[in-house]
Amino acid sequence: MNKFLKTYFFRESEDPNVTTSSSIQLDGRKHPQSEKLHRNYFNDKQRKIDFILVCSSNALDSVEHRTNIMKYIAYLQNNGLQFETEAGMFFNNDFFIKVHGPNEVLLRYAKAFNVPLEFQSQRIYIEQKNYWTFLHTRIMRPDPDDPIFNRAKETLSGERPTKITEIERIMIVHMLLSRAVFGDKCNEHGIEKLKQRGTFIAAYPLHSGQWEWTVRGPLNDRQLLARYWARLKKWYRLQPLSVVEKYYGPEVAFYFAFLGFYNKMLIPASIVGFLCFVFGFKAAIRINKHPIEEICKSKKLLCPIMFKGNWEFRPLRSYCSRGKMTYMFDNNATLVFAFFMVFWATTFMVLWKREHTLLMSRWNLTPKEEDLSWRREYEENTKYRRICPITGMSEPYVPLWIRAYNYFITCITCTFLILIVLLAVFLTIMYRLMLSPYITASIVLMIMAAIISVIFIKFFGKWYGRISLWLTIRENPRTQAEFDNSYIYKLFILQFVNNYAAMSYMAFVKGKLYTYPGDMEESSFFSVIIKGDLCHPAGCIMGLSIQLAFIMFLKSLSGNILTLFKPQWKKLRRIYVTKEEAIPPTSAQWELDYDLQEMGYYFLVDEYMEMIMQYGFVTFFVAAFPLAPLFAFVNNVLQIRTNACKFVKYYRRPVPVRINGLQGWIGILQAMTFISMATNAFVIAFTSDYVKRLIYMNAHDVSLRGFIDSTLSEFDVDEFKSDSHREMAALNRTCYYRGDRYPPEHHNRYERTANYWYELSIRFLVAVIFEHIMLIISGVLSYAISDMSYSIKKQIKYHHNIVKRDRLRAADDFVNDKQSQLKNLFPPMD
Repeated sequence: MNKFLKTYFFRESEDPNVTTSSSIQLDGRKHPQSEKLHRNYFNDKQRKIDFILVCSSNALDSVEHRTNIMKYIAYLQNNGLQFETEAGMFFNNDFFIKVHGPNEVLLRYAKAFNVPLEFQSQRIYIEQKNYWTFLHTRIMRPDPDDPIFNRAKETLSGERPTKITEIERIMIVHMLLSRAVFGDKCNEHGIEKLKQRGTFIAAYPLHSGQWEWTVRGPLNDRQLLARYWARLKKWYRLQPLSVVEKYYGPEVAFYFAFLGFYNKMLIPASIVGFLCFVFGFKAAIRINKHPIEEICKSKKLLCPIMFKGNWEFRPLRSYCSRGKMTYMFDNNATLVFAFFMVFWATTFMVLWKREHTLLMSRWNLTPKEEDLSWRREYEENTKYRRICPITGMSEPYVPLWIRAYNYFITCITCTFLILIVLLAVFLTIMYRLMLSPYITASIVLMIMAAIISVIFIKFFGKWYGRISLWLTIRENPRTQAEFDNSYIYKLFILQFVNNYAAMSYMAFVKGKLYTYPGDMEESSFFSVIIKGDLCHPAGCIMGLSIQLAFIMFLKSLSGNILTLFKPQWKKLRRIYVTKEEAIPPTSAQWELDYDLQEMGYYFLVDEYMEMIMQYGFVTFFVAAFPLAPLFAFVNNVLQIRTNACKFVKYYRRPVPVRINGLQGWIGILQAMTFISMATNAFVIAFTSDYVKRLIYMNAHDVSLRGFIDSTLSEFDVDEFKSDSHREMAALNRTCYYRGDRYPPEHHNRYERTANYWYELSIRFLVAVIFEHIMLIISGVLSYAISDMSYSIKKQIKYHHNIVKRDRLRAADDFVNDKQSQLKNLFPPMD
């Protein structure tokens, strides 16, 4: 095995000044002391490690794996990469293959792979006025006199790099590793294929060093980020996005930039929401006094729902405390705050586009054309070929009937998963109704139902990623961009239904299907559950508020707790349960990184999805719960730091990806913004009693005296078929239920009243007017606010003018030189 490693992994370097790695002794499994070993370099301390490949000793015992490694390494060495190996000291059954790309090789492939290099491009330095300097950290406003500045001058100086950067080296080497072949078949290529076959266990770029702070010596970027970014005590500080982009690349930097910008925009929404909540609290005590008094002093009995036996007739006054709580959220401020939040969502989208443009310029990113090249897997998984009408060459393709079949499977699978979510909502309703006779406190039942909903959301959400990926692989999209978008859209649809099904039921379905008590006795079990889930006599808004509050709180709490303690739990479990030793902090950097968790390809997709779902909770049903933006703000403050801690301390360094912003997520955010206009309009018009109160105030009494009685309809107890219910007739001949139906003595008994249809038409009219006003405001804001501020446009134009002037001067100098050369060749005649 060691002979194999020496023979095929190490070849004499073409550079005589570079020490080759063939002198490393593996038989004794010893490498130099860690304090003498430069962590991120080859043993010659000259060549920088760009990537690490890990293979096990068991894999090297296999002839197939040895052959694959031999061909793979030979191919890469022929392309200019250099290798060195180390036997694991802590992971003593594994070998670590260090990969280095010489500068001339990387420069050549950067041009071939169309990777723009920062030191070769014209960077635009954009100056921005910042009035929040007191929120900056030491690395965001570096001082040349600061000792930290001298210890990390390359990072903090902000100077243009003079050579290929670290993340650019990693990107180019990873591209080479992904394209290198190890066999004669078309599917025998790439590091991911070798990992799937078990030839390699892992492949990852190295962190720049340990994250623990040191008091002397140079500081790496990971140490700076760990001290000034990935700490909860820095929660109120702005993020050092320039350092994040330099260390992790644009993809990770854009995620944290979006999260930070979103959280900054939540500040005004949180303040306005809190003020609306305070107003609602006072309104419940003083302003809407008569409706609350009607509930608290009423002698009327409410009819039983007729579920699971004979229920008692509950007095209306038993809902007194809940009625007071309802008016904390269902008041005049509800309409104002709903208008504000839709305006806020539109403004957020427009201002983010401006922020996105600024970051694109600052990080030297230019919009690039869509990559239309095939995925290697696309060609592997189809056996059909055709002649391309453009190139005239044979190309792979998937016939229409196969694509239609795969899309049909996707639709059937997604429909089935959606039905499972709806079944979970139905079971939650049934659970709540079954416990109603035993738990008289309805708020307790709501809280229990919210907890169950969160459990279902978390459980189903764990499987949706795998199922969406499996369906996307079956569809076999042509390009990587099509593959990623297909995966994201399927995952979004499933998560959308999973997160909002229970909330939508509470807002738009609960209590709307109820007819009248006598009809419930003849209904089926399923109909009783759906129709019998009634709202409080003061409305459904309170149940929606509690559901939203607990779903947001429990989801965010569980997510942040898992983020913080999951890596620690795995570490403690390995030490105390499996009795494994902890890796010494003095180990080689490649072993320390190998001990960290691997970051999957779609890791950030899950993080974005959590933010998109939270954005929906904040904007969809905010009219029912004004404190939703405040809850989201507090959660995001913690999430920024916990995610930063996760990236810096607990996960391997991801491969940097050069992207141009949020890409497909912008369209999803825009769709969510438009949906929020409709949901808020319908919450105000149908879930809230705001429209109903306005109609009553206009037609009867401005003080709302008698409003609660107008929402209740009368039912004759003698019409109950149950004997136990008829016994109540001796005490009270009638009971009441929420609805607009004619009384028993009317010739259209228990039919909808004319007032119901008039009120329904007004509700629809209010919803349509609200939605159209918001659409108009959204369009005006999008047109009025440009994607780039005037000052930034001026700076960019000034920079382009300077570049143009320099080019013209260079052209003039070239022409003058040529003219002087011609004069010297042909001197003028006397």
